[in-house]
Amino acid sequence: MIVTNLFIFGTFVVKVTLISSTGNVMSTSIKKKVYFPNLNGVRFMAAMMVMVHHVEQIKIYCGHPSVFYTNNFIKNIGGLGVTLFFVLSGFLITYLLLEEKKEFKTINLKEFYIRRVLRIWPLYYLIIFLAFYIIPTFFSSIIVSDFGTILQFDYYKKLAMYIFFVPNVAFITVYPVLFVSQAWSIGVEEQFYAIWPLLVKHFSRPLYAMIFIVIFYMFFNIVLATLVQKTGGKSSQFVMYRNFFIVTRIDCMAVGGMFAFLALHKNRFVTIIQNKFIQFFVYAITIILMNIELIPEALGHLPYAILFGVIIFNLALNQDTILTLSNSAFEYGGKVSYGIYMFHPLGIVLTFFAYQKMNVHLNLVVSNLVFYSASIVLTFVLSSLSYQFYEKYFLLKKIKFSSIISGENALERQ
Repeated sequence: MIVTNLFIFGTFVVKVTLISSTGNVMSTSIKKKVYFPNLNGVRFMAAMMVMVHHVEQIKIYCGHPSVFYTNNFIKNIGGLGVTLFFVLSGFLITYLLLEEKKEFKTINLKEFYIRRVLRIWPLYYLIIFLAFYIIPTFFSSIIVSDFGTILQFDYYKKLAMYIFFVPNVAFITVYPVLFVSQAWSIGVEEQFYAIWPLLVKHFSRPLYAMIFIVIFYMFFNIVLATLVQKTGGKSSQFVMYRNFFIVTRIDCMAVGGMFAFLALHKNRFVTIIQNKFIQFFVYAITIILMNIELIPEALGHLPYAILFGVIIFNLALNQDTILTLSNSAFEYGGKVSYGIYMFHPLGIVLTFFAYQKMNVHLNLVVSNLVFYSASIVLTFVLSSLSYQFYEKYFLLKKIKFSSIISGENALERQ
């Protein structure tokens, strides 16, 4: 029996030669496994940041007191949760691609895209089916505000945008679709997946390409922000282009990729960012910036992406990290985080619907406790059922198309 241990950077591909009972030599491979501690906790935290943001937002649609427009932390936390997802995705995808390129001298693009399809498409299309057909047709009573009427505007245009993975374009050009509008970020991720492996595979120095992307996006953000300001503000013809750059944050994913490159090609900078004082500083400045809007709008979320990159790097790779997210609750929350992200609008709306049907009147503190706790529990139930009885079937199939086994599959095949 061969027992493999999980180190920070995973286990290495081991070539094993076995002698059969007939004397024949058999050759098999134990695939390299990569698993980073704490990152499931990061996924869970990012999902919960988005959920808190949307609880306050949906309160408005349901006629309940909300701090969505008056509290900077609540107003910012949803977008920053998505940015955290983007940086984490850039880090993990780039790390795995670089590892595969180092081990096998190439990247199997076909297998990469199959793995992404198995991970993203099943749940993504299920949510689209629920939001566009099942809920409006059979459960229209739970659709809050005027979203039922809004759905009919540009119905097929919106449906086509979601089906063909440009929901980020739908997000900024047409009315939102309840229960699926959060999928705009999935479209951004899919567009990232379409080009990123090509960049890592064909560029001899992919780090330079990542730096170029960050600089290019920063430059365009500044230019577009300036044009919007000088040509009428919110009524400017450049607003839509500016919004597209704000939503499509490939610069944030490139930052994650740069930290992955740093993980595999250590230099003096690693010692600096792993210093405990630097860790304290980064956590402190991140919390402050989430509450006080000090970052120029023209920079977008790039400064946050850099801070998140430092945090992710330390959580994943620093044995002397000042924070740990490796506990059973956070691990499980991270495992089902994709479901949390995709199902949480439904969980929140169902909670408010049930509350209104019960016709009870609670004070502000108690009602908030009910809204948040019930929404979280219901979302967890939906996400867990989805993971166990739907998503897991497809996730296990990823192993067949993986040169390097990562994530939960790396743990479950010990």
